[in-house]
Amino acid sequence: MIPEGDRPMYLLGFGHGVSIAAESHGAGTLLWTETRAAGSGFGTGLARFPFAPGTMLHASQTRPYGQLAKGYDELTCAIDPVYGRMVVRARRVSDRVHIYRVFRLEDASAGSFGSPLSAFAQPAAFDAGGDFQGYTLLGSYRYAATGKNGQNNIRLWSGSATSGAVVQGNVLSHAGEARGRHSHHEPEGLAIYRTAAGQLRLIIGVAMGAGGDRRACLFHKDELVW
Repeated sequence: MIPEGDRPMYLLGFGHGVSIAAESHGAGTLLWTETRAAGSGFGTGLARFPFAPGTMLHASQTRPYGQLAKGYDELTCAIDPVYGRMVVRARRVSDRVHIYRVFRLEDASAGSFGSPLSAFAQPAAFDAGGDFQGYTLLGSYRYAATGKNGQNNIRLWSGSATSGAVVQGNVLSHAGEARGRHSHHEPEGLAIYRTAAGQLRLIIGVAMGAGGDRRACLFHKDELVW
């Protein structure tokens, strides 16, 4: 993770990394991510810890804030920094359907995951967009990205954070295409960011470039459509 210049923070044994959330905390940043990966490569709990440039952290050094419920795997999370919410995504093993649960961020920070504000299944329509590549939350909307490595492949989705119903979906994003063709061009995560001036942005992560020189590129949309 390299959000500050060239001083990365290395995370070992945490999980697949489908979704990593950054929470503003005083003068610093707290990271929320899955932790203590199982054999599948996905985490079995959630962790919250300070971003510390130039350091290395192993999952065993973190305290899990929540554990997978019995019968679920592939645990990840994202946060809404504007309205103080967290959405947790996990796969139900019995039918391989991913279930989302929305919580108050203050409850999640206290390790309390017993009373979700809402819960819903991932829409089957997402399958039309290719591989699932990230999600986030803002108010009453849940956003998601799908797609595979290649050109003209990033698809964005919005939906209800209460029922999960798709509001707008399978919309082609041209993030990164203006920078020319690359041997690798793949969506890698979503996040909500509020600037110091109060502008809200949907951040789209894209991995671009050849192996050995691959770059983590961030693009954003700043026009909200309600």
